[in-house]
Amino acid sequence: DPFGDGAPAGAMVLYKDKIVLGWDLASSKLFEMDKGLTTAQTLILDADGSSTTPYTKFQNYTSTVAPGTTGNGTGVVLGIDAISAGCIGGTSTPLMTGTACSGASGTEYMFIGGYNGTGGYRTFWTTTDSSASTSHFTFTERGGLTNSNNTYRSMNMTVFRDYLIVASPHRGTQAPRVTRVCIKSGGCANGQAQFATTNMRGDYFNMIGKAGSINNSTGNTGGTAGGATVSIDTMWEYDNDGTGGTSCGGATCPSALYMANGGRLIASGYLTAGTARDNTSRADGGVLRTRPAYSTAASPPVCAAAGTCDSTIFENVTPSSTDWRKYMSIALPYEPVPGGDWDNMLPANRIIPAIKAVPYMRTAPNGDLYMLRNACATETMQTKCMSAGTGATVDPCPVAAGGAPGPSLVNDNFIANRKQTCPPGYEVPQLWVLPKASGASLKGAADWVLVASTTFDPGTGSRKATTMRSNTGTCGSSPNKCEKNAHFTLIEFVGNYMYLGFDNQDYGANIWRVDMNSATCTGSASCATSGNYPAEASFTIVNSVLGLDGSATNQRIFSHLTVNDSGKDWLILATRDGSNAMKIYRTANDQN
Repeated sequence: DPFGDGAPAGAMVLYKDKIVLGWDLASSKLFEMDKGLTTAQTLILDADGSSTTPYTKFQNYTSTVAPGTTGNGTGVVLGIDAISAGCIGGTSTPLMTGTACSGASGTEYMFIGGYNGTGGYRTFWTTTDSSASTSHFTFTERGGLTNSNNTYRSMNMTVFRDYLIVASPHRGTQAPRVTRVCIKSGGCANGQAQFATTNMRGDYFNMIGKAGSINNSTGNTGGTAGGATVSIDTMWEYDNDGTGGTSCGGATCPSALYMANGGRLIASGYLTAGTARDNTSRADGGVLRTRPAYSTAASPPVCAAAGTCDSTIFENVTPSSTDWRKYMSIALPYEPVPGGDWDNMLPANRIIPAIKAVPYMRTAPNGDLYMLRNACATETMQTKCMSAGTGATVDPCPVAAGGAPGPSLVNDNFIANRKQTCPPGYEVPQLWVLPKASGASLKGAADWVLVASTTFDPGTGSRKATTMRSNTGTCGSSPNKCEKNAHFTLIEFVGNYMYLGFDNQDYGANIWRVDMNSATCTGSASCATSGNYPAEASFTIVNSVLGLDGSATNQRIFSHLTVNDSGKDWLILATRDGSNAMKIYRTANDQN
């Protein structure tokens, strides 16, 4: 309980070579730890840009500009949604921190995103303060994020080149909202001034936007303002050819920005056919990457008109195999307004990995790109139950076979149970990998390989196999506790080891790892070679038990990161059940 106030979850970032965990219940503090977790201090947040007392917490902070207008336009901030950090400028790369950042002539920033209850949300906050000189971090509010009346939240932020890319969940036809912000001191290579913003027109993004050539759930017009809530789940910079900028196919190939999300399918019976996504049946999200010409600081990505993004700016690299199409990506909670579905998530009102269709992407030491996907084996929740209205007053779920009244999936399984748009028991966690490019050809949509997945038998209405269930020495057999591994919520590479994590509400979250250098792989003796993937039997569980401590109290994984402390690699994570105060754990590759 780092804040001593029962804060139920936390998000971790590396900033100034320290681990920063946020935030307390009042959105007024961060908790900073050294990499060895031996010293810690509380950082007091100041949201109004002034270092004078009294310090202004983010909770109930009032912006100086009304919502929806030019400028800041946030109104009353109810709390913090997202925290991020990055190094910008000089010869630095975004993931540099501490002396590595400053030694490359870079400037290290911490970013915070908030949320409001009135819509029109359009701000984020920045600081360069360091705990070496102050324990009171003064944040400056920056305006100009793309918004509308239906923009309430901040989903995630990432630094790509000299820019901060900010994704906001949005309910309506112009979703998702995506803004590019020049962060570089003195201005960016494309001529933008520092902190100038550009609407990237996320709604035009093919597959993951609502106005793309293959649109994401545009036909869903239920609810008070129309349309399902759509955002970008994850963003990750990846160098597919591993060269950092040599030629591929006659064009320069710098690392690209990958974006992924889920959405809602609208056509009934769509999953059974497993047909290709199109703008008639609707997409349920997907994966995009910036094309080489729009992956540089001088020419960053932005969409100007519908139909241009997929042909010139972004490339659709959504897996095209039936293993992807026969399930649907889970959708975000439907109603982001105060008192709606987001307020009722566990942990209360927190954006955590389990609500995302694609919570993480990570680059393996051998250059392959791994991706987690949380899918669903039924359309009922997303196309019927969540297509109109919220709460107890509206229940659009269909009746069961034979005309008997069906269960209220909106209330029983979404608000009061798993807080998911996929009914419990229908979850399909999947692990995908995109092999590193070979020669001059980048890998694309047809090259993804499904490494591990739950399968679902619609005839019996039950899972036939669950990821990690074959490890019966840990999972058991009667019952097999790993059958309840409902959502992938962690993937990380710690040195030469791959770590995978699941949320498990009944028996506790579990973390598994495999040595990529020595484990038995499918089709090869070496997992360290690109294109070879570890077999399920090669994974071992960390701590030898589910739940990390043998109990079900650690049900959910909220955040994680990897650090090197005095030459040793560590995985550090925050976990708990979503109601009680969070706990922090760490492990190293040589620890059980």
